[in-house]
Amino acid sequence: MSGAEIGAAWGRRIPIVALLLGITATELQMRLGIPVLLKKRDLIDLNDVEVYLGQLGERVRQEKG
Repeated sequence: MSGAEIGAAWGRRIPIVALLLGITATELQMRLGIPVLLKKRDLIDLNDVEVYLGQLGERVRQEKG
């Protein structure tokens, strides 16, 4: 995702979640050239995606509630 795409999503209030593989959130946040908007978003290790999907499903159920 480019900086422009991240900015457009942010402007439209579209949630941004980054799945990480082979890098930690801390390592990504320390890298130069990574858009600030991405550094401030949800950064999830790919191995933890099931936890995130469970949380997302719960939020959707509450919204429909």
